[in-house]
Amino acid sequence: MSLSTATFEPKFTVHEVLSTGISAASSNKTVKHLDYFASQDLATAGGDTVVVFTQAMSGGAATIDLAVLTGTGGGSVSLVGKKIYGIGFRSTTGNSNPVTVKENATEGFEFSTGDNWTMTMKSAGDIVCWSSTTGSETIASDTNDKIGVSGTLAQSVDVIIVAG
Repeated sequence: MSLSTATFEPKFTVHEVLSTGISAASSNKTVKHLDYFASQDLATAGGDTVVVFTQAMSGGAATIDLAVLTGTGGGSVSLVGKKIYGIGFRSTTGNSNPVTVKENATEGFEFSTGDNWTMTMKSAGDIVCWSSTTGSETIASDTNDKIGVSGTLAQSVDVIIVAG
């Protein structure tokens, strides 16, 4: 597998209607804010592998094992020996309660040593992401290769990972 491009583009497009600090006679009271954050080229940074999947929970919990994933077309993908350059999670349609992704309690994946990270999506459709042009800690099997997912009953979360 190889990637021709992998770009993380955190983008907000906001139209702000000004009510103060502008002439009452002005016909244009709208300011457009676009591309607040710069995009990151994750393929140039080192990303050469992508994995996209939906992680289902059973009994309100699941563990994502970065050493044993299924790639596009059903092939087996291991991220052992690689760094994560970008990762995104989206709470799937139908989730009525918060979903949390975090460093797993055992063999937990860390973006950087000792970070003990947690990200929570409060509603269906909510998205949380992380990216870095220097990458995460290198993933090692049975050491730091697990991401914990928690929610309610049989909820699920969409996942995309760019690693290399």
